[in-house]
Amino acid sequence: MKFTEIRDISEILSNITETHPKPEIVLHSVKSSLGESPNAKNIIFTEYRATQNYLFNELEQRFGSGCVAMINGSQNFNERELSIEKFESEGSFLISTE
Repeated sequence: MKFTEIRDISEILSNITETHPKPEIVLHSVKSSLGESPNAKNIIFTEYRATQNYLFNELEQRFGSGCVAMINGSQNFNERELSIEKFESEGSFLISTE
């Protein structure tokens, strides 16, 4: 592959703005849930870490820093326990890939 072809592909990819609809559907559902019960605890299960990270960033941006805890396979037992404690004490959201 030539450098110009790589540059052309890179330009095409950088212009793609379409996102997957599932995270937006989840965020809409969460917003509706919070409208009904503002102090509710929300647990969100997702298969992929990329989706987990996306949701984490979106929820923190929309609802405030520190409101989201995460659990995934890369965490050891102590990290998972800390995430659960954070969710129980101050968090509104727990996002898990487990």
